[in-house]
Amino acid sequence: MTQGKAQAPQRVRYLFGEFRLCPEERRLWRGDQGVAISPRALDLLIALVRAAGQVLEREALLASVWAGLNVSDSNLTVGICTLRHALGDAEHYIATIPGRGYQFTVPVRVEATALAAVGPEGTLRVTVELLRPDESVAWAGSRQWPAASGVPVEGHIATSLTSWLASALSTSRE
Repeated sequence: MTQGKAQAPQRVRYLFGEFRLCPEERRLWRGDQGVAISPRALDLLIALVRAAGQVLEREALLASVWAGLNVSDSNLTVGICTLRHALGDAEHYIATIPGRGYQFTVPVRVEATALAAVGPEGTLRVTVELLRPDESVAWAGSRQWPAASGVPVEGHIATSLTSWLASALSTSRE
C-alpha cells in the first residue's frame, strides 16, 4: 500500500439462480437462508463460479482446491457430487465435460461493493470496481470528497455517490 493513501476494501458477491455466494465471508445463501456446505465444496464452488461459462480442467481444479495435497480424482468427483447436492439440482448448475473437467453453466451476476476509506487529511475516498465473472474489470471509478464542516456528511455523500455511480454506469455500458 502506498504511504498516505487509504485503500477501500472491496466485497464481491456472485449471484446465480436463487443463490448468493460471498467468498470473503465463505458463505453460500439460498434466498435469505444459509446453505450448509463443506469448506472444500465451497472452494470448488468459488473456483467454478469465478470461471463461469469456461471449462475448468480436472487437474486445475485439483491444484487450486487441494493445493499441495496428494489427492486423487475421486476427491474431485465427491466434491462435485456434494456441491450438486447442496445446490439442489444435479446437472443444472455444473456440467461434466467428459475427459476434460467441469463447467459452471448458469449465468452469474457479479456484485461488487467498495467500502469507503478516510484519507490522512480527513477526505473520504471511494473506489469502485465492477468485475466480470473472470475477475477482469468491467468498470472502475474513484471519487473523493473533502472533509465537510457542518454538512450532514452521510446524506451528502450518499446522494453524491448515487448520482456519480448512476452517471458513470449509464455512460460506460459495454
